[in-house]
Amino acid sequence: MTDVTAPPPSTGPERPHGGSTSRLWKFVILLLAAATLVALAIRLFGGSEDAPPVPEGIGIDRVVGPDSYALELARTETTVANTRQRLENAPDQWLLREAYTGALSRRASLTGNYTDLAAIDRELARAFQDAPTGAGPIVSAAAHAITVHRLDDAERYLDQADRFAVQPNDAGRAEWLGMRGDIAFYRGNYDEALRYYRASVRLSEDIGSLTRLSTYELKHGRFDEAEADIRRAGATAKTPSPYLAAFFFLRLADVGLASGDWAMAARNIAAANRAFEGWWLAEAYQAQMLALQGDVNGAVALYTKAANQSNDPQVMDALAALLRANGRIAEAKPWIAKAQGIWDRRMAALPSAARGHAVEHELALGDPTKALRIAAADFAARPHGQTAIMLASAELANGQPEKALALLKQVDRSGWVSARAWALRAEAEALMGDGKASDAARAEAEKIDPKIFDPAQSYIWFGHG
Repeated sequence: MTDVTAPPPSTGPERPHGGSTSRLWKFVILLLAAATLVALAIRLFGGSEDAPPVPEGIGIDRVVGPDSYALELARTETTVANTRQRLENAPDQWLLREAYTGALSRRASLTGNYTDLAAIDRELARAFQDAPTGAGPIVSAAAHAITVHRLDDAERYLDQADRFAVQPNDAGRAEWLGMRGDIAFYRGNYDEALRYYRASVRLSEDIGSLTRLSTYELKHGRFDEAEADIRRAGATAKTPSPYLAAFFFLRLADVGLASGDWAMAARNIAAANRAFEGWWLAEAYQAQMLALQGDVNGAVALYTKAANQSNDPQVMDALAALLRANGRIAEAKPWIAKAQGIWDRRMAALPSAARGHAVEHELALGDPTKALRIAAADFAARPHGQTAIMLASAELANGQPEKALALLKQVDRSGWVSARAWALRAEAEALMGDGKASDAARAEAEKIDPKIFDPAQSYIWFGHG
C-alpha cells in the first residue's frame, strides 16, 4: 500500500495501499513533504561514478552515482557514520546535529525505516536546545513535521522561517512555498495548495516544485498533466542519480495504475528496476505487476524477497493479502502477524506518520473496529481525499454506509478524483438500497479507471488511485 507513490529519494512518509481498502499515492508516499529535498540530497550524496544511460521517458538521459540499492545504501551508511562522528566530536554544535538528521532522512527514504524518523525527532529537539534563541534547524524541522504529518508544527516552523532577517534565494523560497502547499493539501484546502504549488514552480522550476504539482494533478484526475510534470521534473535534475530515475519511473507507474493503464505501469516499473537494481520498493511494484498478470507464484517469490530485505510491513501486507486471496492461509498467517507487530510499534512511536498505513493493514488483514478508530483520527488530523476515502472504507467495513456515503459525496464536491472513491460510493449506495445511484457511481468509477472493478484490482497495494 502506498500513499504518494514511492517517496522521493530523500526523507519522506510512506504510502498506503490499493486493493479492497484503498489508500492512494504511495510511499508516499509518500511524500509530498519531502519531494523538494531531492535536489539537496542528490548534491549531498550523489557520486561521480557513471552509470548506464537511463531509458527515455522521464526527461533524464544520463545518470551519475551508484546504480544499485546495495551500493547506494552502503554510501548512505558511510554518510550517516561520518556525520555522527563529527557530531560526537562536537556534541553541542546544533548545525552538526542538523546535518546528522539530514543523513538519517536520506537513509530513511531508502529503507522506509521508522527508527530513523523517530531518531530525527529526538535529534531535532536536542538541536533546538543547543541553538541560540530564535535559531536552530527550523526549516529542517518544518520538512520533518510534514513528513510525519504534524501539520500544525510544520506551519509554526514556517512562520518562524518567514521572520528570518536573511531570506533564502528563489530555490529556497520555492521550497518553503511548496511546504505551505503541502500543509494546505493535507488539510483539504486544494485551491490554496494549488496557489502555493504554482507560485513555487514560478520561483524555481525544479524537482521538488514539479513533483508536488504532479501529485496535485494526479489527485484531481488530470493524468496527462501529472505525467508531463513528472517528466519536466526529471529534466530539471542537474546530476540525476539512478535512484532518482527509478523514483520518477515509479511515479509514472502510479499514473498508469490510477488510470487503469496497466501496460504503461508495467513499462515504467520494469524501467525502474533496470535503472536502480535491487531496490526493494521497485521490486514490490514488480511483484504486484506479476500478480496482476496472473503469475501468483512469481509475485509471491518477489514479494518475499522484498519483504525480507526491507522488513517493510506494507510489503508484508501485500504478500499476505495475495497469499490469502489464493487460499494459502497458512503461509499468510506469519506475515500478517509480523506486519501487525511492526505496525503496532510504529503506531506507538510515531502515530501521526503510521496511521494512514496501519488502517489499511487493519481493514485488509486485521480488526475493522480498530481500523475505524485509526482512520477517524487520521482524517481529523489530515482531512483530505486520501484519509476521507480510508475513513469511508472503515465505515463501510463497520456497517455504517450512510456515514460513508456522506463522506464520499464530500470527497467528490472537494474536487478530489478517485476511482476508488466512486467504487466505494457504489457499494454504499447499494447497501442503502439505491440501485440506480449505485449504477451511476460505478459508471463514474469506470470513467476514471476502466479496470477499477477487475477482480485483480484487490492485488494493487502500490500506486492505486
